[in-house]
Amino acid sequence: FKQKTAYEISTRDWSSDVCSSDLAAEAPAREVEPDLVQRATLPLDVSGRFFPAADVDTYEFTAAAGETWWVEVASERIGAPCNPALVVQFARTGTDGTTAWEDVLELSDIGAAIRPSTNHYAYDGPPYETGSADCLGKLDVKEAGTYRLVIRDLFGGTRDAPDATYRLVVRRAE
Repeated sequence: FKQKTAYEISTRDWSSDVCSSDLAAEAPAREVEPDLVQRATLPLDVSGRFFPAADVDTYEFTAAAGETWWVEVASERIGAPCNPALVVQFARTGTDGTTAWEDVLELSDIGAAIRPSTNHYAYDGPPYETGSADCLGKLDVKEAGTYRLVIRDLFGGTRDAPDATYRLVVRRAE
């Protein structure tokens, strides 16, 4: 009797995720240091790092009303010791001409794919952890204008870790 072939599942593999199924091995762009607001055009595929300590990276872009984008940050899944968090902000111009940044989307950990219990007392989900400390979510653009992605490492407030890397991917939702 021969058993079926077993396939290894790697927690660092993000090739089956919503945004990343056909990405190149390396991002075509890199973040610019020092941490200035970086202008970007969507779709976006950029690699960066949370370095030095308390590093925050900001990418600014323009979007039209009605667009929908997948936003994904991979860090833990590419082997970095990070817990990325991302906030999408909209530039709202006041009557006096000043700009205020309004939070429109906040992304943090990807939840585990757990099925609800069918009998209300037993666990029906997979026997392994399928969640991640990385980010994944959908941005529905309600108003045309300028937006920015603000990304930080929730673990990186006091540590200087040059290996604290990430990859940010923004793709049109289909």
